[in-house]
Amino acid sequence: MKLKNIFILALVLFSVSAFSQVDRSIDRQRNAPRTKNKKAYEKKDPVEVYMQQLDKRLKLDDFQKAAIVQILQENKESLIAVSHEDSPMAVKEEKIREITEKIDTKIIPLLSKGQLEEYNKIIKERKL
Repeated sequence: MKLKNIFILALVLFSVSAFSQVDRSIDRQRNAPRTKNKKAYEKKDPVEVYMQQLDKRLKLDDFQKAAIVQILQENKESLIAVSHEDSPMAVKEEKIREITEKIDTKIIPLLSKGQLEEYNKIIKERKL
């Protein structure tokens, strides 16, 4: 009888320890962020994103798109460099404003009158 009780006790202890070693990765997966739309988490090129916005609002033709992409690509590195600088935010904002004004002066001659009016609205929205 004693042997039977010891056997049952040992069985209970081993089963409890076995349950405590269950793979917890299932729970981690359940709590992981949902990634159904993996494209939303991919890092997009800022030039491409800005061009999509401009094209949507300005209805650019192929020549305008190509020219504006070139202008943005030329200034992309300087904008990124300014954003990574270790300087006060006011200084960064001033440098970025100067670069965007330079970009604007190159883009404006490429636009028609109607596009220019809409682009001026975009510039005003950017300044707010």
